[in-house]
Amino acid sequence: MGSKLKQWWKAGKPDLYSQVFETVNFLFENNSGRSDRNMRCARLYGSSDYVGSPVMYTKSISPVMPEDRVKMNVIASMSDTVGSKISKMKPRVTFLTSGGDYFLGEEAKKLSKFIDGVFYANKTHALHQVGFRDCTVFDIGAIKHYIKDNKIVSERTMANELFSDDLDSLYGDPQNLYQVKVVHKDILIAAYPKKKASILLSTSSFKSASYSSEDMRDYVLVVEAWHLPSGKDVGDGRHVITIEKDTLSDEEYTREYFPFTFFRWSKRLTGFWGQSLTERLIGIQLEINKLLRLIQKAFHLGSAFKVFLEYGSKVAKEHLNNELGSIVYYTGQKPEFYAPKVVNEEVFRHLQFLIQSAYEESGVSQLSATSKKPSGLDSGKALREYNDIETERFAITSQEYEASFLETARQYIDLVKELYDEGHDYEAVAESKRMIEKIKWSEIDIEDNEFILKMFPTSSLPTTPAGKMQYVQELINNGFIPKEYALSLLDFPDLDEYTSLANAGLDNLKKTLYNILNKGLYEAPEPYQDLVGGITMFQNAYLRGKNEDVPESRLELIRKWISNAEAIMSTASQNAQAQEQLMAAEAAPAAPVEPMNPADQGQLPPGAPPIP
Repeated sequence: MGSKLKQWWKAGKPDLYSQVFETVNFLFENNSGRSDRNMRCARLYGSSDYVGSPVMYTKSISPVMPEDRVKMNVIASMSDTVGSKISKMKPRVTFLTSGGDYFLGEEAKKLSKFIDGVFYANKTHALHQVGFRDCTVFDIGAIKHYIKDNKIVSERTMANELFSDDLDSLYGDPQNLYQVKVVHKDILIAAYPKKKASILLSTSSFKSASYSSEDMRDYVLVVEAWHLPSGKDVGDGRHVITIEKDTLSDEEYTREYFPFTFFRWSKRLTGFWGQSLTERLIGIQLEINKLLRLIQKAFHLGSAFKVFLEYGSKVAKEHLNNELGSIVYYTGQKPEFYAPKVVNEEVFRHLQFLIQSAYEESGVSQLSATSKKPSGLDSGKALREYNDIETERFAITSQEYEASFLETARQYIDLVKELYDEGHDYEAVAESKRMIEKIKWSEIDIEDNEFILKMFPTSSLPTTPAGKMQYVQELINNGFIPKEYALSLLDFPDLDEYTSLANAGLDNLKKTLYNILNKGLYEAPEPYQDLVGGITMFQNAYLRGKNEDVPESRLELIRKWISNAEAIMSTASQNAQAQEQLMAAEAAPAAPVEPMNPADQGQLPPGAPPIP
């Protein structure tokens, strides 16, 4: 590293904060090019006159935009469009076991639900969308993860707050990272009450940049620095939080990564920082602005028609009006009306070429940016094919965006373990349909080497109701799914009540099987259940359990459930047959009654002996 950079991670406590500030001051002064580039991109994206230091951007004093400011912002259009296309999906992190048995697989499922709960509590998907938008404007987007009040916290970090030495990060993986942030003194005093005196004496400025506003007197410039361990068991990793006059926190840092999830639109050939979409479009945007200003001035000067009137012609000006059927009296040369051609057509063609070039550079079609459907593409399949072709350009960027969720999940797990080692059992609340399940970390017994992380999108279906309906219909027609499962694929809010009832039988069987396998709780089958489908499900679960070494006691419960279900079905079949026989007997015609003979009627023939 440069000679002015201090090896602060080797410094003693008395010199620690001063060496950290000297290092960051050096980086601050030597990273002005990066800072200016990011500020320029922020101005172009937001059409705002941002000013201030690289640490904190503020808008210009004048809140009103100049009237002559050109307002066709292709950069914002491109950034917002690609952001919505790539970050519209909500990837789900799933944990899979590596060579484990059935119960280890169930623990992995529980871990997946646990992470779902942590994601939900921290609004992680929304934060990732913001982080991705940042990387389309700045050279990097970042989300920071840390522990506060025994809770996991994730927050957006601005690109202008992060600093790194160019030589240290030449190959893209620096060993040192610095975050510079302006924090209110009251917040710091609440977090570090023993450092109150030092906090009150500190200011919110670097040597090379200060904030002159009176409002900044209550703020302090805080520098947080990380030094990753140089190797396994070396023990030189360090994490410090410093202010101008003191060190607020100093601890050993053992992780092999910084506590951030990073986003980059495009990686540069060298270095830690990326290249934003805005930076790639700067040249095109400036040329568009230049042409629009030219067109604007041309229309201002020459858009109105002209009237040529020869000197000496007797024409009343009041006769020159916009009334229909008006009569113009003249003597001598009649007036000539002339509407000039304001701008050459080549200018408009060049403007359209620049706009099209901007779309091609970003990989976005103008139809997507304007939310229009291509003419002739009416079927759901055709639209999906069209979207697939368009998103090929975003394949690598989309994969990196999805991978960012895996990185966040990994850091969440490490933070939860850290809390657990300190005696705090972290609890996550996972939602599943209409059920809420609370899962504690102590209930999950799984080691790092026993699972791998996989990422799956929440739904591979189209996003519109019509697209979902057509896609599900295609699956039914091709025989990929039965009709009774089709409703479970449609996530319409107005169909929640119906789908919950339609799937109640299947959900009940799943719950019964889950309780047997995971809790050893037996629930006898009932005639109201789908016993035919249940027997098939339980038979498959039994065979899978034998393959995955499920305890015999729980396999016995599955066999018991199947036997009881078959007995219920057999009894029901016998009862049905008996009922059918009874109904058939009742429906059969009665036998004819023969006339009784005289003896049956009590009349004896002559000469017969009397009945005793």
